[in-house]
Amino acid sequence: MQNPPQLEWSFWFVLCSYAVLLIGVSVYVGRMINNTDDFYRGGGNNTWWASGLSFFMTTTSASVFVANASFAYNYGLLNICLIIAQLPVFVLGYFVFARLWHRTGCESAIEFIDHRYGKATTKFFLWTGIPIRLLKTR
Repeated sequence: MQNPPQLEWSFWFVLCSYAVLLIGVSVYVGRMINNTDDFYRGGGNNTWWASGLSFFMTTTSASVFVANASFAYNYGLLNICLIIAQLPVFVLGYFVFARLWHRTGCESAIEFIDHRYGKATTKFFLWTGIPIRLLKTR
């Protein structure tokens, strides 16, 4: 069995520096968070577009930047077609859904759906989303 390669001291320096930076930023910003409203909505001080962008990146970043790279490598042009097909939904969600969500003062998208459409719709959205999320993780 082969020994793993020895890493340079510069690798460990960069890795440790990055970890210290992340811990420092987390501690600094963590002092500003007193409740869930501060955590999810920035105390209500965010604009609608910042809230929408945050929600969009939270729900799609892992899929788009990790899974789609593998899919594109294996299937090429099909991945571009899938992204183009999803684009209208993303744009509509960003410009319509995020603005409505922000006006209600809800802390999360699920809370907004519950507030706007009722518990039955929220349950339907959650239960139908589970198989989709399981299939996306492949």
